[in-house]
Amino acid sequence: ALGKLRTWSAQDPGTVLEALAEALQHVLVHTKRDPAVERLVSFLVAFPATQAEDLFADSSLANHLIELLLPYHNAKDKGVRFRVCQLLTGFMNSLGEDAEISDDLFE
Repeated sequence: ALGKLRTWSAQDPGTVLEALAEALQHVLVHTKRDPAVERLVSFLVAFPATQAEDLFADSSLANHLIELLLPYHNAKDKGVRFRVCQLLTGFMNSLGEDAEISDDLFE
């Protein structure tokens, strides 16, 4: 999967975002802490941190993924809320000290 994403990132950042968004959807519906799901969560958290800012000139990949997750923060299912918090925490922790979140996303 990582090789495909790196190939896609060289061609079209939108394709990378679509692939990661699809993976996020699969993670959100799995509420049990299965090893395979936890590995996917770890990958989803680590991938934006390893990619250079040149993938998305206007803002970081992590910002885009956070924007995708925010609508689910008040879901009725506590498992979905847990995964959203797990992913958001992972994104925030994986960003460097000099990383910034856009003002629009913050508000």
